[in-house]
Amino acid sequence: LGPAVRQQRPILSSRTRPNDSTAAMERRVTRLSITTGLGTRCAITRHKLGVQYAHILAKISPAETLDTLEFSWALPYRTLNTNSRYNIIKLDATLHTILDRKKLILLPQEEDVRRLLRLYGLKEDADDDDDGTPPPPPSHRVNPSTIYDEVATYEYTILGSLEMGDHVITRLDSNGSTPLGPTTVQTHIYPYETLGSFSTTVRPHFMVCHIGRLLDPDGKDPHMRNLKQDVFGLYGVNSHLILRIIDCARLWAHWRKSSPTQQFFASPAHGESATHKSDVTSQRRAPSTVAKRTRSGIPFTIQHDPGVESSPEEAPPRKKGCQTRPREPSPSDRASRRG
Repeated sequence: LGPAVRQQRPILSSRTRPNDSTAAMERRVTRLSITTGLGTRCAITRHKLGVQYAHILAKISPAETLDTLEFSWALPYRTLNTNSRYNIIKLDATLHTILDRKKLILLPQEEDVRRLLRLYGLKEDADDDDDGTPPPPPSHRVNPSTIYDEVATYEYTILGSLEMGDHVITRLDSNGSTPLGPTTVQTHIYPYETLGSFSTTVRPHFMVCHIGRLLDPDGKDPHMRNLKQDVFGLYGVNSHLILRIIDCARLWAHWRKSSPTQQFFASPAHGESATHKSDVTSQRRAPSTVAKRTRSGIPFTIQHDPGVESSPEEAPPRKKGCQTRPREPSPSDRASRRG
């Protein structure tokens, strides 16, 4: 893009549904969690109290990052919804803080990373689940949501920095279906190898974005460098976990290297091409009973019913219970009354 266009774009952007409230977002996430059987507890500890809603792809992200992701994912301009129910995980307050401070990696399973690599033509070797179809070219643009079911859960593994060495994770054996007791609570210490994997409704491509930003070589945040050094030093470069992290970084680099075209920025932001409406913003219209007022000096136009407009001379309806103050009599009025 030219310098003039870059200056007009904001540095940071929050792309959510118009008029989307926090309560509405929480209801969408909760409904999906209940539908999938995960319940309303923390995805990792299964605790019920102190649960918060954590965005994986940050709700407020660099506008240039969101632009390139939309272009790579074949989404119309400004339709990537960071408030999507597939981008939010329920965590207790402590883990939410640790995640925001870039001390934690939630790593997708190998089969989920392979599906994304194959989708974008980045798979270098054949595996057992290849169907024999030729891979798409690396320049292929496609919405990653097309490979998922609308209601599904995905498994992730916890990897943390050395600063989490004194943080103990206590996890319930179930989502409250069994009575609480000494045998129903498990304690896991760093590096949490006994914890295994956990389930959540966050889709893997959002988690890949989170990992890619943590390992971005251009990142200047010291917490990012410390996390990368700790994880690579703990597991070794040739570990299958590290190789999976490298694959996530490859996907992130592939998405970020895309250059949106001028036609992309000129496209209307409606998002009809998206598979699931929760992934995109929505265009909401005002109710037909709302008065539409123009600039002062121009008569009002009121819509009482869809498609039926009142005459321009008609004044807007007065709200119920609203009374006008009586006009003070002028001196001439008082004189005429005395006469």
